[in-house]
Parts: sequence; structure tokens; C-alpha cells
Amino acid sequence: LISALPEKLMKQYGTIYVVGWGMFIGGFASWVIQVPWKDCGVIDKGSIGFLAVAVLVGSMFAYLLYMEGVRLIGAQLANLLACVEPISATVFAVLWLQSSIGVYDYIGFVFIIGAIIVVSLEEKVGNKPRNACKS
Repeated sequence: LISALPEKLMKQYGTIYVVGWGMFIGGFASWVIQVPWKDCGVIDKGSIGFLAVAVLVGSMFAYLLYMEGVRLIGAQLANLLACVEPISATVFAVLWLQSSIGVYDYIGFVFIIGAIIVVSLEEKVGNKPRNACKS
């Protein structure tokens, strides 16, 4: 598993600045491509508040925490934990929201757990996994 991590930049400037500038540049590029003021819907206090929460909590804060975790525990372990996220999200949806799951969900679980086992076995056997984090 590979994580594209700007290791030198994060060591020099810190995670929050790298993530902040990355989101600013990506947002500006998106703004240039997709004109935001055209067909934008209703703009009121509620929609601006919901947008702010979605951007700050759902995108920026979550990605900042993920990148800080990658910096602290390493790309491989962070990616293994991220692979388990769809399973935990499904389990919480079933338990908390009483959602139902089908055959394709179980097949997805098998593939996710299989990928985690393969990567874990590769590490135990001694094969050094590729690391995209080294610059």
C-alpha cells in the first residue's frame, strides 16, 4: 500500500500548513474549472453554515488528522487502518441505523480482509514493501 505523502514539506512546515495550502490550491483550481456562482442554488445563513461544517469538519479537519496520523505511524499502517474503515462504517450503519447489508457487502468484506492479510503476510515474510513517502 502506498500513500503519497509530502514528507519533506511536512517535516519542514508541519502538517497543518501543508494540508491547508494543498486544499487552498485544489479549491482554487476547482473554482477556475467549475464556476461556483452559476447555478448555485439558494444561498442563506443555513446553507453557508452547512457548507462551512462540511468543508471544515468533513474535509479539512478529517484529512488533517489522517495526514498527521500518517506522519506519526507511517504510511503502511495508516493505509491498513484506512482499509478497515468501510467495514467499520458498515457495521456501525447496521447496528446504529438498522441498515441491511447484502451479498455484495459480504464479498467486499472478504476482499478487504484478504488485502489486509496479504499485506500483513508480505511484511512478516520479509519482503520490504514499496514506500512512496521517501523523497
